[in-house]
Amino acid sequence: MKHKSIKALLASTLLLGVGLATPLTKEAVQPTQVQAATKYKIYLKKNSYVYNKKGKKTGFELFADQVYSAYGTKKIKGKKYFKLVGGGYIRYANAVVNGSNTKTSKSQNAKADSFKSKVMKATGITEAEFNKYTDKGYYHKGDIIGAIKNPWNYVNYENGLLLWKEGDDGDELEVATNVIEAKGLTASVSDSKAEKNEWAQQAAKSFIEKVNSLRIKRGLAPLQTSNSKLQNIADKRLSEIIDKVLETGTTSVNLHNRNGSNKFYTVYPEFGLSEYHSGEVLGYATGNHLSMSPENFAQLRYYGMIFNDAHANWRHRDALLSKSYPYTQIAVSVGFALVKGHQQIILVADLYW
Repeated sequence: MKHKSIKALLASTLLLGVGLATPLTKEAVQPTQVQAATKYKIYLKKNSYVYNKKGKKTGFELFADQVYSAYGTKKIKGKKYFKLVGGGYIRYANAVVNGSNTKTSKSQNAKADSFKSKVMKATGITEAEFNKYTDKGYYHKGDIIGAIKNPWNYVNYENGLLLWKEGDDGDELEVATNVIEAKGLTASVSDSKAEKNEWAQQAAKSFIEKVNSLRIKRGLAPLQTSNSKLQNIADKRLSEIIDKVLETGTTSVNLHNRNGSNKFYTVYPEFGLSEYHSGEVLGYATGNHLSMSPENFAQLRYYGMIFNDAHANWRHRDALLSKSYPYTQIAVSVGFALVKGHQQIILVADLYW
């Protein structure tokens, strides 16, 4: 099946700020003045909350017996704080500078060396690579091994930018970014519309093949894909759905409705087909086309619509297997929408008889 147009729309402007709830770039958490300052290690003697520049708790907590990077101190409302390289402040009394306490320094270095050895053994990297990826400063919480092995699990590449995924520890995110940059992995990754379209076409094709394979097994004729008018409908519906997702900032709205309260089937007469013989199913998944194959996405949506559709009273399954209406034709369109730092991959299948 030839896919005439797949719309891959991405929100081009992202709000960058402090906190894991917002997609961050490496530059966003390391201002110029921080990069120019001298960093040093501090050893946390007790659990400590992270504070903002006004001395208010940010909601993050760092844990005792771990090493962190700082670049100075600051007094906030009469209390002394260490400035953290990754952003924020911790109470000065809760930590000691590396080397200021011999016993602490030895304990810290031993833990650091042990951690380094474990990471190198688990990932097969050299000590030089370890130092490059971790900047010698990531000895506390976080699955650093996972970030080194599978950096794309922690970072998205959109519009030429490396965007941190929310919900992961800051050290994992920065290590993953360092690995991608050090290995030049983005050089082999094209974020062009043409390649995204090819990915989307493969996903659409794979979805149809899976549905038709099941139909044949159940004694049903495969759905035909030769109706160019129906394909134009699917492409337009995808465009409308993506626009709606980007406008509302969520997929938790009725995406079958068009503008206002107009139902999806009102698009059919625009292309010379009867709205009374129409049908539509759609689904989406949060994922990155760089780390998810089109076949895996198609399998995910196929399984969800056919075998895990109880929440929709099996309407998706019944439509695709012609149980609700005698559908004989299908057209599928797949596209992308970047919403709140997460890429949504959207599939819409329009049906006809």
